[in-house]
Amino acid sequence: MALAALAAASVLPVPARCATAVPQWKENGIALREIGGSNAMSPCMVPDGAGGAIVAWQDQRSGFWDIYAQRISDAPHPPALTTWYLAEGCTQGDMETFLLVQNPGDGDVAVAIEFDTEQGKVAPPELRAVSVPAHSRRTIKANDWVNTFELSAHVFCPDGEVVVERSMYGGDRNWATNSMGAPAPSREWYLAEGCTQGDMETFLLVQNPGGEPVKLDVTFMGSSGPVDGPQGFVLAPGHRVTFKANDFIAEWGFSAVVRASRPVVCERAVYGNGRAWAHDSIGHAPYRDLAPTCLWGRRERASGPRRAGSR
Repeated sequence: MALAALAAASVLPVPARCATAVPQWKENGIALREIGGSNAMSPCMVPDGAGGAIVAWQDQRSGFWDIYAQRISDAPHPPALTTWYLAEGCTQGDMETFLLVQNPGDGDVAVAIEFDTEQGKVAPPELRAVSVPAHSRRTIKANDWVNTFELSAHVFCPDGEVVVERSMYGGDRNWATNSMGAPAPSREWYLAEGCTQGDMETFLLVQNPGGEPVKLDVTFMGSSGPVDGPQGFVLAPGHRVTFKANDFIAEWGFSAVVRASRPVVCERAVYGNGRAWAHDSIGHAPYRDLAPTCLWGRRERASGPRRAGSR
C-alpha cells in the first residue's frame, strides 16, 4: 500500500511500502489503528533506517485529537530497559514486597519509583531519584512506603537501562513468589497457567499505570471452551485490581486472556495447600500490541470507583 493511499484506507496497517513507495514488507500486515470517523486520522510514515518504519497519526482515545507515533518492524524488537511495570504486590497482613533493581551498566543511574494501589497512585518524594551505582543492585521494600492489599509498581530510569524484578513473601516468609517486570503496558495479555479445583486459588492482577480509565474484558479458556470473566470492568487511572478466577471458573487447568481499551499490565498468581505455597508470573503481551507513544496531547485526569479485589 503506497503512503499516499494510507489515509483513505479503512485500517492503518503495518505498511507494505515506505515513503519512497519501494516495497518493504508483505501486504496485509498487522493493523495498528482503525482509520475513519472519530477513531483516527492523518496517518503518515517514514523509514527508521533499520528496516522498519515510524508511523504517526492522530486519534481521540483521550477525548482530544492527540498525536501518536509507533515504531514498527517486520520482526519484533523488545523495548529498551528504561521502564518496568510490576503488577503484583501486597504489603498488608504478613505480606512483604521487594523491588529488586539491577544496574548492569558502567555508569551510575537514578530510578524513579511510584506505586499504583486501590486508592490510586502513590509517588513518594524520596523515591523520585533512587541512586543505583554501576554494576550493583538496590532493594526497595515497598512496605516502607505503602500499606495496601492491592499494590503495583512502576520503575523508570531516565538516564540509563536497568533490570527490575519483584519478590513477595508471606506466611512469615514460609512462601514467596517472584517475577520479572514488564517493559511496557499492552492492550492484550495472555496467561497460560491457572487452577481453581482442589484447594487451589488463581488471581489475575491488573495494573493501570496510565492517566485514563480503562475497560477490561477477561476471558477464561477451560477444557470446554471460553468462559466469560469480568466484562467491561472500569479500572481507574493509577489503580490496581485483583480478579479471583475461582469466582468464574472451576477447572484443574485453564488459561486466561485480558483485553483492555488502553494499555495495562497483567500478572497471575496461584496459591495452594491453604496458601502454604504460591507461584506467580507476568503475562505474555505481543510486541505488536505494545503501547504507542503520545508525542503531543492534552490529557484530562480522570478517576472513578473500583471494585475491591480479594486475596
